[in-house]
Amino acid sequence: MAGRAAQSERADDSMPLPRDQAYYKKAVEEFAEKNWDSSLSAFEKGYLRMGKMMRIFPRGMLLKECRVVYIQGIRSVSKFGDRNHPKLRILSRLVMEVSRRNMLEKLPTEVIAMILGQLSLRDLCRAMRVCWGWKHQTLNQNLWKHLDFKTCKGVSMKALADVLSKRGKSATQSIKIRDAKRFELDGQKLYKMLYHLPNLRKFQVEAPHTFLLRKSNYSSWPDRVSTLTTLCLDYIFEDIGELVSILRYLAPNLKELALRGAPPFLWRIFPEMRTLETLQLQNRDPPDALKGGLFPSEIPSTFLRNLAYATQDLRRLNISGYNMRQPGDALTRIVDENNWQKLEEVSLSILRSARNDFTFDFRLTKNLKLLDLSDVGLLTSQISNMVNEGVDMTSHQQFENLEYFSCTSVVPASVLQQLLGPSVEKRKLRGFDLKYMTTVWDTEDIIGLSSFDFLHKEDIEALGLSNFVFPYPDRPAPSGRASADAQSFLDWVSSFPNLHTVFAYPFELDGARFAIEGLVKLGIKTIYTDCLIGVERDRIMKLAKDKGVTIIHAVRDDSPRFWKSIQSQW
Repeated sequence: MAGRAAQSERADDSMPLPRDQAYYKKAVEEFAEKNWDSSLSAFEKGYLRMGKMMRIFPRGMLLKECRVVYIQGIRSVSKFGDRNHPKLRILSRLVMEVSRRNMLEKLPTEVIAMILGQLSLRDLCRAMRVCWGWKHQTLNQNLWKHLDFKTCKGVSMKALADVLSKRGKSATQSIKIRDAKRFELDGQKLYKMLYHLPNLRKFQVEAPHTFLLRKSNYSSWPDRVSTLTTLCLDYIFEDIGELVSILRYLAPNLKELALRGAPPFLWRIFPEMRTLETLQLQNRDPPDALKGGLFPSEIPSTFLRNLAYATQDLRRLNISGYNMRQPGDALTRIVDENNWQKLEEVSLSILRSARNDFTFDFRLTKNLKLLDLSDVGLLTSQISNMVNEGVDMTSHQQFENLEYFSCTSVVPASVLQQLLGPSVEKRKLRGFDLKYMTTVWDTEDIIGLSSFDFLHKEDIEALGLSNFVFPYPDRPAPSGRASADAQSFLDWVSSFPNLHTVFAYPFELDGARFAIEGLVKLGIKTIYTDCLIGVERDRIMKLAKDKGVTIIHAVRDDSPRFWKSIQSQW
């Protein structure tokens, strides 16, 4: 009994309290002083005050007050084993009051998991007798099915593994850990989690800042095949060999892999992953890592070829933040070696070439449904040069199956029409995303709203405009930006009869709220934006609710990610 009490005390000490704990604790003490009973000992007075509070204000206590009193009570109760003591009866009434308020269900997932995970089956059975909320959560498979662990000082990787092995062994399918630096994850701990959770399908780790994952000297992975199909890591490993060992172990079933902050030389020794369908590699370029030489300014094009060979059946590719030497030559060889022939979605961002010779092999585009080239300079160099030389773009039969296309406004309007022409003729194109450059461009053939007249507008269901500018009444719009005011923009949007989703990200707020309000009045089903603030935001959100319109606050760089959810609705 004493051992279990000590264990409960340690568990309770790690439980996070509300931020305004001091305020409510003072309120409890002030109330107790007004109801002082000198015939009771100091210990008994504290708990009978709580009981009196519950009797006098059973409905008036706020949830946060109830939570503070409850946590303070459970800490002290765990020090004693006399279940007939009056304090336990008072605590029982307190628990019942808390259960009626669904306090447990309102707690963060990681706190619920810690509470239930630290209790034995006997303790759980006892708790179920007085608190239906605990019984409901313990038996609720959905609690353990998808776990999202936010920043929590009381949750360590060891405690997390213990909780999951006790409660979530057969139910847990996905785990997301935020602020991974607190967990100090290494290869050995990762394997233990995979071993104890046979039904785990997705494992995702995030970190607010890039840091080195400590080396565990654990490279001997057992023969048991992991069932993990999705792995997302938001940091880099101190030992790149350990990361490769983990990827090789997960290779038989892994279908989706996202590595943020992965060093470029990983591509050179990337293990064969024949089942991989989605790959996302992002270079975060932190200043400290650059000083340490972890991220070279350039990487050889042969690394890209090695990556293509290791992931031959890839369907979705997202690469951002890497400098390459002669990437065009690498892409040509990839095609010649019959790799990446099944690609359906490609997103290339900030792929800078030191020699400015980034060319794109159009043979890769035959089966593409989604192409995001918004941050690549190839469109203003290679494609523009081909058009200037009189090359008929349609003869290459590229982009003939595109459903979604994203580019920058520096592409000449005539080039845009030739690029999208085959997909438009086949009635494949369902949406596009145009990012206006904030730099002033000396060209008259800039993309404007009238540049899209060649589209079959009844086919377009979603569109996006980023960094577009509404001109001020006293001065014209800057060169190289959108040239329409808010009303003409709304008139243009209304010309798409089947449009249901709009990504609207104005460069400046002037006129932006008027445009968003106009989109709501047009009945656009879903609007993504980041320009609503203050009182105007509340008014427009209320109007949207009345109209049955959903407004989602989202950053403008995530439109390709949101586009996938739109595709699933088709």
